[in-house]
Amino acid sequence: MKRKVALWIMVFMMMSLSGCALGKTAQHAKAIEASFQQITEETSSFCHFKCEDLGKQVKEAAKKTKKSKKDSASYQLTTMVPDVSAVKVEQLKIEVPKIDIKTTTLEEYEKEYTKQAEEQLQEMITKDQDIKWKKVPVQVTLSKKDKKWEATIDSVQKETLAGSANLTVNTTAMGLLNEDSEYKRLQIAHNMEEYLTKAFSEEDYRSKVEVEDITKESAGYKVKIKYPDPEEIYSSIMKEYYEGYKAKGQVLYSPLNSSSSANTFSSKMKDKIGDVKEKKTTTFTVGEDLKGGKDLEELYTEHVGIKKKLVDDTIAKINKECVIPELGLPATSVLQGANQGQSILVKSSADVSDKYLTFHQINSDVNEEGTLVLSAFVKKGEELTIYLPAGNYKLIQGYGDKWYGEPRAFGPSGRYQVSSQVLSVQPNYTYTLTLYGVADGNMPTKGIDFPY
Repeated sequence: MKRKVALWIMVFMMMSLSGCALGKTAQHAKAIEASFQQITEETSSFCHFKCEDLGKQVKEAAKKTKKSKKDSASYQLTTMVPDVSAVKVEQLKIEVPKIDIKTTTLEEYEKEYTKQAEEQLQEMITKDQDIKWKKVPVQVTLSKKDKKWEATIDSVQKETLAGSANLTVNTTAMGLLNEDSEYKRLQIAHNMEEYLTKAFSEEDYRSKVEVEDITKESAGYKVKIKYPDPEEIYSSIMKEYYEGYKAKGQVLYSPLNSSSSANTFSSKMKDKIGDVKEKKTTTFTVGEDLKGGKDLEELYTEHVGIKKKLVDDTIAKINKECVIPELGLPATSVLQGANQGQSILVKSSADVSDKYLTFHQINSDVNEEGTLVLSAFVKKGEELTIYLPAGNYKLIQGYGDKWYGEPRAFGPSGRYQVSSQVLSVQPNYTYTLTLYGVADGNMPTKGIDFPY
């Protein structure tokens, strides 16, 4: 692109600059004019400033100088730089191609809009059409070398003159862009994830929300979206959640709560969101400041309300059907089994926990699963006589804080031990079994996981 460099210096000289015998101030004015011209030639960007009545300014500045040195001088002059900050977008004719909020990028729109705006602003400055000018003081120093005057300007002031037009054009172009309604529509589309986060918590859910349209309204911008019906997807997830527990039978030893169970949505959402067929349509408003309003809060409240109700209803159903209730501890007694055969006295000292005992008939190895023959409950410090048929047995003991009855005993949170040697019951013998935990215990054990 051809470099745009313009300099408009309106000089109304109070003295003639022609002829062989130019006056000293006229020579100074000519040198200053040359230094201004040099600024424009050295500037790569759009450069435009002016200095009206240069000769007159130099002459008046010279009068204020008490004593001018023969080979040097210094003048305070007033230059004018353009100010297009007050230009309205209506004054320009920006023709940007029709946008598509789903495909047009912010970068594409910015580039085309600012290109046209900058070109038109530069033309307005060059032609001085509806442009305001700001006064900028500049200090010029002159020195005479080889009978020729040269003018120099401080580097900072040089930069001010060289960049003023370009800076004001760029700044104004960006300001006009940020006021453009089409650009704001694109910004809203670009920031959609931010808005949707306020309404839909799950990332996988947000990924399926479709932006249908964004229209300018008196109060801002109305955004129309289409989103998966939350009732359909949450119902599907909760149905699987319930059926998962139901299929396992009654395996819950304490009620579920809604807050912890709600986390299941995050893990299940990705698998289920693609199956949703029904979609809902709604709108929400984004203000001129590009901030989402009350509509988003209401959408969030509705969305969370649907989810919370489905979670609460499902949890209540699971707790009603799948939770094993805690029961009171049974008395020292045989709970199940024929209780026939050889006599065995089970003794428990006061320092032993209440224990649940199950006797499993095996061949000869305590690692066998065996067949349950008898179960009993013995409280600490008490005794119980039981009867077992002759044979080999392993003994499993359980104790804990909560009793759920048979066959769950103390549940997974209880502590369980299995005898580490075979209990051999012979005909016509009586036995005494001292539970593990007293000094003279006669049944060594090892800890095991929940066996029931």
